[in-house]
Amino acid sequence: MRYNKKTWEKIEGCDCFKCREAETKVEWCDHKHDWDKKECPKCGDVNIKVVCEKDDHDKKDDHDKKDDHKKKDNHDKKKHDCEKCTGKTDKVEFQSDTSVLDDEIFEEPIQVLQVSFKKICEDDKVWFSGIVGFDNDTDVYGNDVAVIKLTIVRTSESGSERTIYRQIFEIDQPGHDDRTQVPFAHVEFESNENKNVTYTVFVQRLNNNRDVFLFGQNTLAALRIN
Repeated sequence: MRYNKKTWEKIEGCDCFKCREAETKVEWCDHKHDWDKKECPKCGDVNIKVVCEKDDHDKKDDHDKKDDHKKKDNHDKKKHDCEKCTGKTDKVEFQSDTSVLDDEIFEEPIQVLQVSFKKICEDDKVWFSGIVGFDNDTDVYGNDVAVIKLTIVRTSESGSERTIYRQIFEIDQPGHDDRTQVPFAHVEFESNENKNVTYTVFVQRLNNNRDVFLFGQNTLAALRIN
């Protein structure tokens, strides 16, 4: 005589529907007895465990962890590469320059001030504010105003160069505010990412006047804002 009974149960700790336990009760013997009582030494319980590939779960978890680490490493690398992403306070970067020059201004541009940023990111805005001083001594050759052009030239590591700001103004003749300081301001909207970007302020004389000089302290402030 033979008697089989199976009961299917879910394995504890696994959410996969494939994982289960099969508890099989096998009772056999050739003599009669109460089957609910285990009086025969041959009668007993046999537990059979049938599971899915549990190792696959572990491998999947490891793979997911690797993907998470990879994404985190890539993000950290990107954050490290972009200096403005290292923290909230780095959303604004300040650079400045000052000079005290008394050089004569000629028809060729003269460098007066300069600031640099290690990296300019896409959609950055760079705000400039400065002042340059002048002294017009053209009375030696006749009383006349001096016409001056101020420019800001942008250069980058890639070798590109362009003028981003121009301002033309006059310095009065001697005895009429011939020593003066001229302010300037500009906002540059950056559309591309670049490294080692430099902004240089130049001045040059546009008319034939001689004896026009830089005078006093010249200043330039620049803010890179994300």
